[in-house]
Amino acid sequence: MDRKAMMCIASAAVLAVCACSLIVFSGSSDDPGDSGDAAEPSSYKHEDFGMMILAGGDAGDPSSAFAESYTVSGAVAADEIPAGAAVIVDGMWFGSVGGDAAGDFLTQLYERGNVIAAFADIGTFTGAVPFGFVAYSDTANLYAAYHDPDTGRNVFCSICAGSDESSIAKFREWAAEYAAEGSEPDSSILKAAGVTDGSGWGGENYSCLYRECSGCGWMEVGTCYYTVKEDNDSYSYYCTRYDVQGVPDGCSVSDLNISTELGDGYSILQYGPSTMKGSDVSVSLGSISDGSASRTVSWDYQADISVIKDRSNYATGEIRIDHELDNGDARNACAVMPGKVVRVECGPGNTDGSYSATDHYEVAFCRNTGSGLFGMSEECQLFSEDIRVLIR
Repeated sequence: MDRKAMMCIASAAVLAVCACSLIVFSGSSDDPGDSGDAAEPSSYKHEDFGMMILAGGDAGDPSSAFAESYTVSGAVAADEIPAGAAVIVDGMWFGSVGGDAAGDFLTQLYERGNVIAAFADIGTFTGAVPFGFVAYSDTANLYAAYHDPDTGRNVFCSICAGSDESSIAKFREWAAEYAAEGSEPDSSILKAAGVTDGSGWGGENYSCLYRECSGCGWMEVGTCYYTVKEDNDSYSYYCTRYDVQGVPDGCSVSDLNISTELGDGYSILQYGPSTMKGSDVSVSLGSISDGSASRTVSWDYQADISVIKDRSNYATGEIRIDHELDNGDARNACAVMPGKVVRVECGPGNTDGSYSATDHYEVAFCRNTGSGLFGMSEECQLFSEDIRVLIR
C-alpha cells in the first residue's frame, strides 16, 4: 500500500455546500475533539484453527506477498517454517503446545525475521516472546509483530476487525507493506527527513493499527518511534512521527486527532505542528538540546485542513494536536503526521530510561443525510483507539 497515495490531497473540484449545515454526532459528544462514548468495533468469536502459515508470492512484489495459506494441526519445529513466511497462531495452539514450548517456537521465528501473529489476548502473546518493542490496543482481535534482524527495525500491529476473514485480510495487507522483502514504510522519520547518515540514531520502531469503524471505513495508524543516540547517562531521548489515517467507505473524514499523555520523569522538548491553516503542513524538530550532538528532522504532509488546534501542555506533559478537515464532500483517505521529541529521566523505577506511554487516536466520519429547513444535514460518528507503547 502506498501511504503517500492515500493522503488527502486538496481537490480542484470541490462541491459547493450550504454554509448553514446541521451536524449531528452519533455515538459521541457534540465536540469531535472529545472522545465521549466512541463507537466500538463489532465483537465476534474467533473460529479456532491452531496454526496458519502464509507464504508464497513474488518477493520483488510486496502486494503479492503471503498469497498462499495453509493450516497445520500437529507440532512443527521452527526450522520447518519457510524463511520469510508468516505464522498466525491462536488460543487452541497455545493450549496444545504449552507455554514454554510456544514461547521458544515464536521467539525463534521472530528473531530470525518471520512475521508472527496471534488470535489471543495480549498478555499471552507478549508473555511468550521477549519483545523489545510493543504497541497494542486492548480491543484488538489479532496481534502481529515483525523484527528485521539486519536493521533491528521492529513493528507491532493491532488489528480490530469484525471477523476472522477481515482480520486476516488486513494482516496480509500489513505484512506486505511493513515486512515483505524490500519494503520500507513511508512513515520512517529518517526517510521522510532525507537523512542519509543514521549513525546518530538508535532503534527504529513502528506502531501499526487497523481499526474497523463499523459502517464508516477504517482508522489506520503507522506511527514511527526512533531512539536517539546520545552520550548521556541521565536521560534517554525519543523522536516520534505520528501517522493516523481515516479511510472512508461511502462517507467523508471530518476530524483526525492525536494525543499522548506522558508521566513523571518525561519532558517534552519539541513538537509540531502548532495552530495553523492550509493544506501544506510542515513539522521541524530539533532532536537534542542538552547533549553532545544536535540532530534535526523535518517532514511535510498535505491534507485539506480547515484548522489545526494545538491543545498540548508542556507543564502537564500532554501532546494533543487536533485536525479539522475542510473536505466534507470528499471521499478521499486522509492522513496527518505531527511529531514530538521527549526526554526520559533515567531514575528510580526506570534506570535505563525506557519509554512507556499511551497514544490516543480519533477519527470522525461524516455522512450527508439530506437537506432540510436549516440546509444540508450531516451525521458524524467519532471512533477512538488507545495504543499502549513500550520501548525498552
